[in-house]
Amino acid sequence: MTAKRMFARACAAAAMVLGVAVWTGAAQAQSTMQQIKQKGELRIGVTPGEPWFFKDPGSGAWSGIGYAMGQQVAKDLGVKLVPVETTWGNSIAAIQANQIDVMFVLDATDERKKAIDFPDAPFFWYAQGVLMKDGMKVKSWSDIDRIDIDATRATIVTRAGRTRGFDFRDLQNAEQVRGALETARGHAITARAAAE
Repeated sequence: MTAKRMFARACAAAAMVLGVAVWTGAAQAQSTMQQIKQKGELRIGVTPGEPWFFKDPGSGAWSGIGYAMGQQVAKDLGVKLVPVETTWGNSIAAIQANQIDVMFVLDATDERKKAIDFPDAPFFWYAQGVLMKDGMKVKSWSDIDRIDIDATRATIVTRAGRTRGFDFRDLQNAEQVRGALETARGHAITARAAAE
C-alpha cells in the first residue's frame, strides 16, 4: 500500500471518528482526535445486540458490524481498540462525559445531533418490521395497534414507531426483548431486536 493511500485511509478514518463522536460542548479542552492519538487508544461504545455488537459469553471477545468498524478505524489510526460497554440510551452521555470516543451504528436523530456530531451520510440502511408470536391474527397495520410490542429502549425504532402511534414496552436490551417473545411474556417484537 502506498504512503499516499495509507494517509488517505487514515484521514478518512479520522474524519469518521470526528464526524461521529466530537462533542460540540465548548468546555472540551482537547479534540477527540488529539485524545485518541495522545492515549494511543480508540474507545468505542459497545452494547449487546447482534448484528451490531456481540460479546462472546465464553471468551468475552466482541464482534459485530460496529465492532468491526472500530477495529478498522483503530488499525488505520495506529492505535489500540478499547471496547467500553454502554447502552443505546446512555451512549450520548458517555461521549459527552468522555467515557467513549465514538459509538458506531448509532442512529442520528435530530435530538442526538444537538448533542454530538454525526457524519452527513449514514453508515448503512436497514429495514424494520414486527415479529409476532404464532397464532396472532394480524391482517393490517391497524391490528397491531392493540398489541404490546417489545423493543430495545432508546432506539430509533421506538422513536419512529411512537410517532406513528405504536406503543412499545421498553426493555433494556435485545436479549430481554427476544426472551420476552420466546417465553410468551410478550406478543410481538421489533424486527431490529430480533436481528440484534
